[in-house]
Amino acid sequence: MNDDNSKETKAFVLLSGGIDSAVCLKKASEEHESVAAVHIDYGQQTEDIERANAEKQADGLGIPLYTCNYRAVFREFAEGTIENKEYDRERTTDEEHSVGYVPQRNLGSSQSS
Repeated sequence: MNDDNSKETKAFVLLSGGIDSAVCLKKASEEHESVAAVHIDYGQQTEDIERANAEKQADGLGIPLYTCNYRAVFREFAEGTIENKEYDRERTTDEEHSVGYVPQRNLGSSQSS
């Protein structure tokens, strides 16, 4: 992103706390003068771990981290997995998904059959 009135380039990185977004954050920090990270809490089973990772990654690069709470938005998609923090990772639903699976997690991705 580049402001028309400034030569300074800016970037926002969606930072889940996983390896892919961590790599994007590092790359953005190398290529832009101003970088901010956004972490979205949608009630995922691993939110505590993901948020801790995102905080560590952003802090390590001196990048501000903003957290957005979207639990209410995703609650209708999650079919109970958001509130149930004690789940058996080996157990699956009738659709053969892990009980920690959150439908619609990657809304922008295409799926092939």
